[in-house]
Amino acid sequence: MSRFSVVMCFVYGLLVLCIAAADARATENISESVTDQNLLANNSCEDVRQVYVEKNIGTEKDTSDMTHEDETPLCSTSWNSSCCTPTMERRYSEASKKEFQNMLQSSNAFLQSILASSATKFKGK
Repeated sequence: MSRFSVVMCFVYGLLVLCIAAADARATENISESVTDQNLLANNSCEDVRQVYVEKNIGTEKDTSDMTHEDETPLCSTSWNSSCCTPTMERRYSEASKKEFQNMLQSSNAFLQSILASSATKFKGK
């Protein structure tokens, strides 16, 4: 087998490992999200307020005028009605983006460490 084939097999193996690791992390996050779904099962605005404050997305002050009409609400209870103020919706959106970026950075750091370790081992042989 040529050296190129060995390297390609190795890279493919690393890719499979990274996908498995990402899947394991996603499974951990699912159990956390199921808890959030159970908390919001009755779909009340009070539950939205509770999650908003407990997850440190914002403060109680942001929730003073929660129910309003909006064309594209993120935390809606029914068509054209929302449990969030515009400030809450913006902060939920920002928190979601930040959480996604953190997950990507974590996965990338994991992949980078595996590749660096493998490259060091490969160069040493």
